[in-house]
Formats: sequence, C-alpha cells, structure tokens
Amino acid sequence: MQETRPRLHVQWLTPSMDFGRAKLTLHASGLCSECGASMSLALDELAPGETTACAGCGQSLEPSKTDIQRLGKSLVKKYMDSLERHIAPWPEHAASQEGKHSRFDCYSTMNEYLKDVRLDVRAQDELSLLMALALELRPWLLVRFGAMQSSYFGHMSMNTENYLSRRDVGIGFTDSYDIFGYGQFVINRQLKRKWDEVLNTSQTATVFASMMPWDSPHSITKEVFANQGADSAQIWRKTEPHLCFSEEELRYARSELERMGIQPESEYVCIGERTSAYRKTILNANKFKQTSNSRDAGFDQFSLAAMALADRGYFVLRMGAASDLDLCSSHPRIIDYASKYRSEFMDLYLGATCRFFAAPPSGVTSIASIFRRPIVFSNYFYTKFTQHWLENILFLLPHLYNKNTQTHLSLAEYALLDQPPGDRWENYGVTFVSNTPEEMLHACLEMDDHLSGVWTETEEDRLRQTRVRQQLESSVRGKKSPNGIPFWESGTPMRSLVGSRFLKDNPALFGPGAMTTSSFEHN
Repeated sequence: MQETRPRLHVQWLTPSMDFGRAKLTLHASGLCSECGASMSLALDELAPGETTACAGCGQSLEPSKTDIQRLGKSLVKKYMDSLERHIAPWPEHAASQEGKHSRFDCYSTMNEYLKDVRLDVRAQDELSLLMALALELRPWLLVRFGAMQSSYFGHMSMNTENYLSRRDVGIGFTDSYDIFGYGQFVINRQLKRKWDEVLNTSQTATVFASMMPWDSPHSITKEVFANQGADSAQIWRKTEPHLCFSEEELRYARSELERMGIQPESEYVCIGERTSAYRKTILNANKFKQTSNSRDAGFDQFSLAAMALADRGYFVLRMGAASDLDLCSSHPRIIDYASKYRSEFMDLYLGATCRFFAAPPSGVTSIASIFRRPIVFSNYFYTKFTQHWLENILFLLPHLYNKNTQTHLSLAEYALLDQPPGDRWENYGVTFVSNTPEEMLHACLEMDDHLSGVWTETEEDRLRQTRVRQQLESSVRGKKSPNGIPFWESGTPMRSLVGSRFLKDNPALFGPGAMTTSSFEHN
C-alpha cells in the first residue's frame, strides 16, 4: 500500500499586493499533519507536488492542493463580489434597451458592454488584484472568465448547455474554476436566474472576458461561443439536462396551465413563430446591419398541423414573444399563449415539458433542445448546422430553386450553401420557397406517430433516409465554423430525420433519376 505523504493542511490564503510593481504574493498558512505545528510559506516558492520542511518536526510536507483550490475559489469570489459593488452596469432586459451592437459575434457584443462600464480608481486596483490572483493561483487552480451570449435566446440556452455537457464527459477543462457574466442584453431574465443556480456567475467576469485575448488560458470565450451551441460530438445523448424546476416552480406552472384551461396530465404541443415583429419589438430594428427573414414563418405555416393535433386530443399552444397577427381559431384546444398568457418563466417550462415543439429554426425552440424534447423544424436550409445529434429531431428543408433554370436544388447543392445574409437569396442565384402548411401537417403527424409508437416505415422511406444521411454526412460533417470549431465532428452519424412525406414528394433532392423505382430496386 502506498504511504500517504505528510501534508500541510492549508487553512488560510492571504494575498499581499504591491500595486506599484503589479506583483501579488500569496501566502499559504496551515498546520503540519504530523505534529500540528503552524507554518506559513509564499505559494510561489512551491509547485504542486513539491515539499517544504516542517519547522516543528522536520518532516517534508506537501501543501494540500485540495485546500488551496477550495480557499482559492473562495478568495476569488470574495474579490469578485467586492469589485461588483464598484462596477456598472448590470445587463438589462433586451426589451427595454435600444440596440447598439451591429455584428453577430461575441466580441462586438462584449465590447459594446465594455463601453458602458465605468471603473473608478478602486475598481481598477481590484481588477489588477484579481488578475494577479488568477495568475498566482494558476499552478494550483485555473481560473477562467467568460460571458454568455445572452442577447440571443438560442445561444444563451444551447451554448451554455453544451459547455456543461462537455465538462460532464471530460471534454476540455473539467476542474477549472469558471466564472460567467452576461452580455449587454439579457433576452430572458428567468433563464438567467436558472443559469445562476447552476454556474458561478458575476457580472465582473464579462469585463475580464472583454479584455482578454481569444486564446488566453484564463478565457472561456472561445470554448463557449465558437461552436454556436452545436453538439458536434453528440454528447447530449449521454448527459442529462442541467436545468430543473423546484417544487414551488412546478406548483406555479400547474396553476398557469389550469388558467389556460389545460387539465392535469394533458399533453400539449408548442408551435413557435419567427416574425419581423419579434426583431422590431424585442431585439429592436436597429440592432443588426442585416435582416434574417429567411428563417421567418408565422403560425399560418402550422395552421393545418395545429387543427389536426388538436383533433387528436392535444392542446396546441402558439408560442412567441411578439406576434404580427392575432390568432384566428375557434378550436377549443388551440390556445394563443403568446398573446394572452405569455411569461418568461412559462416560456421555459412549456418548452421543457411539451410533447414536441414545432417551429422554424430559431431561439424559441432552444429550451426544448436543451431539455432533449422532440422538435419539428420547418425551413431548415442550413445543412452545415442541422441538429444532427438527437434521434427525436425531424426537419424539412425549404424549397430552393436555381434562379436561372428554376430546377430544384439537390442535397449536395444545399450543402454547398453558406448561411445567406438575411433574405438576400438572389445573391446566391437561388429562389427561396417556404414549406407549405400541408408539408408541415405531414411532418407534425409523423412526429406524433413516432412518439406514439404507431409510425410504420416503408422500405422506400428507409432508403430515402439512408440517402439523406449518406449525402449530408459526406458533404457536411467535419465542416468548421469561422472560429475553427466543427459543427459536426467526423465519425458521428446523422441521428435526426427529414420528413418522410417531404422526401417522397421531392425526388429532385437526390439529383436527376436518383430515387426512381429502378434505383430502389438496384439498392
């Protein structure tokens, strides 16, 4: 049996900062595990694993790394809390703000926040002390700072969930002390509150993240922002959702469902919109230099599906933070939640507990994503970033036509497209046609049949799905974001599905003659 090395049980960490030389000395004080003698040393005199002689019994003592890490975290938090009292502003809710940053990337978001930060002399000193403390602790404890992409519902949800899931399975740093702040806007205050329960958060972390280089070992920015929330390694299947609801929250959610007329144990389907009203009302029209109309779809795209699902006995909830038009439906199970009952908390709860979610690709589906709920996507043209990582995702591609020949693009041609700037498809020589209500009807009923265990896949259905997987896996997997992080790592299969009826009705996706009867027979 290996003998336990005598330890210096560290009880205090005391920093001494020389601001003139920007030099911090960290003193570790504690007791000898052999004789109980008190002793103190400068932490920079030893590296982890090295020893020092006890002044009482002469034994070689190794300072306890666990003690230093625990006390180091406490010390960092203490100074972060102190700095927070001298720094402004805290982020405000996006609905109350005029848009300022104009580019969709992490640094424009954080730098706009930094422009509003005011640092007095004491705050500047505390910033210096904290950075020096992080550097001094680094051999024993890696302290990292980051900021959430909190202006965008999808990225605030999915990037954060992906970061936590990767830590769970041991990808990247798993024992660092990571502290998060928020960007200039917070799109959902209840989501912020839930992440505060799970993460170490301090608004001062955003200041550090704004100042640090992308590749600094003390920055989490690259790790959290770069993958755009994609589960590129398909690890969500191995981990559990990181957010949960308290008993008090569950009681409140049940009372809200009753207020909507939804009985206990009833199932509901959420249908989300993505419209210009959201950008104008919530995100503010002047926030972006470009529009993003290509992913827009109103409730009318799902109107046939909503009626059919309601006739099957489900409640159907129209979701969204802002709507262009009033919902016109006389069906008692179709509920205009967006206009009549919406709250930030219920946005989270409904997305986390619905039978499935149906919507165009947008942030409104992100809570369903991080809770691993089934999703039906319309207009999912960006095949590089398709949600390939879970079996309960079903999506439809929009119809894209060559502008000159009016021929339908094939899957291989879809895969070549980068995400267009807003609705400027003509710059790509492409005509965009949205999915029809009939197509969404078939897709939503297919999802419901899958969940009920009554879906019957024909041999032709199976062959079409196989062709989709082969095409997208070969042409898209391994492609990287502008920051060098793959959306879809090599070796991971495509687990999501494209609507079966959609594939049957659009053989041009596979190229001329690719999915004819004779090709089925050949396969």
